[in-house]
Amino acid sequence: MGGRAQHRPGDRRGRRRHPAHGGGGGPHDPAPLQRAGAGRRPEEDAVPVRHGDRRQRPAGHRRGVLSRHPITSLRSHVFDPDPDHPGERLFSRDCPEYELQIGGTPLWLLGNHLKSQSGDNPELRVAQARRVASIYQTALERSPYVVVAGDLNDEPSSEAIGALLGTGLRDVMSHPSYRGTPGTHGTGTSESQKLDYVMLPPPLWEQVQHVQVERRGVWAPSTIKSFDTVTSKWNRASDHAAVYVDLDL
Repeated sequence: MGGRAQHRPGDRRGRRRHPAHGGGGGPHDPAPLQRAGAGRRPEEDAVPVRHGDRRQRPAGHRRGVLSRHPITSLRSHVFDPDPDHPGERLFSRDCPEYELQIGGTPLWLLGNHLKSQSGDNPELRVAQARRVASIYQTALERSPYVVVAGDLNDEPSSEAIGALLGTGLRDVMSHPSYRGTPGTHGTGTSESQKLDYVMLPPPLWEQVQHVQVERRGVWAPSTIKSFDTVTSKWNRASDHAAVYVDLDL
């Protein structure tokens, strides 16, 4: 995930672009950049956890954010327990919370990659989504600006996505400014291919200027005009397109 901001001369407000793809405190925290599990050896962060008969490594798919604004704190949930499976971790790919200082109101970005549909386990994905919803609601106590984004690996009508939308979050691809095809995976032509999301709370929804999906890094020659450097599935950027939104903050 990345971002950019454009500032007007003499105006502290800016435009913030957010593409898709508990611990320390804020700007007054003596150690603002903190991560759960600090002090552990790297191999401890990669201990496999078991869900059904599939082993997954918590550190196997990392989240990240690029920002022109200061990233003032980080909270990881990689060690959150699975409530339905004692002794196991809920997130195989974490749900980090990034605090970005933008003007006078911090923005919290929750990056996600929920359980893959490969060797599917919908119950695990629902449990992860419910926990993300809880993390989101707690983050709202710190700031009205909280974004939930990433590859959520389920379509809009699913129980997992419903758990997030039920909090009042809204998916940017449902905004009137978006006029593209409904999917984000593969050809992206159907809603069943909608797996990637940027979800906003009401205060940010009011600031939406533009929503788009960047598909040119995907290799789907029958439906997508890719970048010239994308000539096959072997050199594509991803099989997922990138959802982004411009916000006037």
